[in-house]
Amino acid sequence: MTDTERGRGAYDLPLERPLDLLREVYDGTIRRRLPRVLGVYNGVVTRRYYLLDLTQSTNEPAYKQALVEGVREAIDPGDAVVEIGAGFGVCTVWAAREAGAEGRVLSFEANAEQTRVVREALELTGQVAGEDLLDRVDVQQALVGSDLETYGSMAGAARVEPAALPDCDVLTMDCEGAELDVLRELSVEPRTIVVETHPTHGAPTDAVVEVLSSKGYAIETTPVTTKEGGSKDVVTATKSSDT
Repeated sequence: MTDTERGRGAYDLPLERPLDLLREVYDGTIRRRLPRVLGVYNGVVTRRYYLLDLTQSTNEPAYKQALVEGVREAIDPGDAVVEIGAGFGVCTVWAAREAGAEGRVLSFEANAEQTRVVREALELTGQVAGEDLLDRVDVQQALVGSDLETYGSMAGAARVEPAALPDCDVLTMDCEGAELDVLRELSVEPRTIVVETHPTHGAPTDAVVEVLSSKGYAIETTPVTTKEGGSKDVVTATKSSDT
């Protein structure tokens, strides 16, 4: 009996891993057509998962805990903050809350859909907290540094050179591998820089620490996860008042 008689095309692949194949089809063709689901992540109301995601959780109190703690501890009321890589808006919201009504946050996110998610997170969490967080944050669709591992489409994103970043008191970075390019080309000297390292994307902790140390920063490292590619950490770099 031929393949055609069996109802199987000559180019069909054996279904050895049906769940993997189903996940690949879902991720590639269906997932981003679905609505995102609202949840609460480290006290922030935002949309992280899509409707049918198997890993979906709508309540993660410790989401990005080390980075959130680093951001919150670094920012004082009235600070000017620059954020590179807003993600789902969790650190953006906390930066706005810590900076307060007199502070300002400039947030760069390359993906258009993510910028909408971030603005909604600011609006919804602000309503719950009784604060006008949107008024404190300028969310811009822009790519800062390299685009090694940018999440989703960058269509419509402006490009900002690291050397053109404005003066700020605190710089926070979670940009999936672009951290080293940004830090090497940085011309401003924030009081504090908070970086989540990404060893599997070319921004390992030791390299990030080396660059920041060479710029005169004192370093504190908080472990996040350790995998085969290396340790992901949150690096907090503080400029001494004597330098």
